[in-house]
Amino acid sequence: MATIILPIHPKHVKNIINKTKLLELRKSFPKQTIDTILVYETSPTSKVVAVLSVEQLIMEKEEFYKKYKNVIGVTKEDFFYYYKKQDSCYAYNILDVSPLSVHLPLSNYGFTAAPQNFFYIKT
Repeated sequence: MATIILPIHPKHVKNIINKTKLLELRKSFPKQTIDTILVYETSPTSKVVAVLSVEQLIMEKEEFYKKYKNVIGVTKEDFFYYYKKQDSCYAYNILDVSPLSVHLPLSNYGFTAAPQNFFYIKT
């Protein structure tokens, strides 16, 4: 199991923290199985703001949308546009959310620039 820093837009971070968004959608997964995500909230915050315990889900996109449409935090149009070139949907099922009381800069983890996709963290 591995830990990553994952950049997420502020509107989605808010919905993850208030637990109305229970899945974080992705087009693929890293090579290692991920069980912990450090949430890097993108600009204007630009800091690590929460820790998520997760499990990875892969499912055919029509089936996925039908099953999870109420907890993905995006519209049907946005969902199918995002996955328009893919048959399968990749998502992190958020099992637990721990907001950080102090938001941390990437420099605390040895990075100077925001990840385009993700960074592995050594634990």
